[in-house]
Amino acid sequence: MSGDLFNAAGLPLPPIPSKPPRKAKKPSPAALAASGRLGGARRSRPTVRDRVGPTRDLVLGAVLAFPLHVNGRLVAEVTERLPHGYAPDLNKACARETAELHRKLVGQGIPKQSAWLCARTLLHHAVIKRIDDAHKEAGIL
Repeated sequence: MSGDLFNAAGLPLPPIPSKPPRKAKKPSPAALAASGRLGGARRSRPTVRDRVGPTRDLVLGAVLAFPLHVNGRLVAEVTERLPHGYAPDLNKACARETAELHRKLVGQGIPKQSAWLCARTLLHHAVIKRIDDAHKEAGIL
């Protein structure tokens, strides 16, 4: 419309050039790498590996290092060291005692996994005993 007014006044306007078309964005290195892979996968599939040598027996050792019926004295000692059953730091104390007992068992030559399971079992019973005593003390049980 504005061109019509200028034309009527006798002043022709030069044509407005159009913008040049935008160039396509360069693909990212990841896109370049994926373009050559099956279905544009990000990573190539790992090759199937063949095992060299015999297979290992990964069966867990039996947890026999600390049977509770033999080690009642130790359970009683650990229970005494734990705080009251309603104490807010009972979990921290349990974790500390478990790690300490685990370290002691590993030092005696018991495999790590078995030692950890023994320590957890023993501390679990000690904590349950502590909480049970707290419930009885409070008159809940």
